[in-house]
Amino acid sequence: MDVMDPCELYENWDQMAETSEILDGLQDLANEIVGAWGLEGVTVVIDEVPGNSFGEYDPNTNVITIDPDHLSEADEAFDTVFHEAIHAVHDQWGFSAEEVEALHEFTAADAAHLAKELVEDCKSTDPVESAPPDIPDIPGGFGLEGEAE
Repeated sequence: MDVMDPCELYENWDQMAETSEILDGLQDLANEIVGAWGLEGVTVVIDEVPGNSFGEYDPNTNVITIDPDHLSEADEAFDTVFHEAIHAVHDQWGFSAEEVEALHEFTAADAAHLAKELVEDCKSTDPVESAPPDIPDIPGGFGLEGEAE
């Protein structure tokens, strides 16, 4: 099975009638993110998330869950995948629950920034003549710097 280019996923989001197409694309995006950051792969599922959350990461199963009510906009879904992937970083690097909670505000801001950076790269790239954009580096300044060494 071919891996979906994140720009292809973003550009064709509104035409993807099947949730399975979106799920496959988000799975590819999540694994591209964590792979670029040197981490083990995660599984992405689309399912109800308790409360009003867009998504969640379960460290016990290494699963990112995206709430189906938040799939109407590609920007929201990309942001959520980055956000939950950062939680996977925290988990795989052994951060405590208290550390993850303390970093949550920064995780949200950084995920939004990283998702926007990727989308901007997609918008500024000629898809016919260039390779997919690189996944942005692991964010610095939010308890992550130096951990990947």
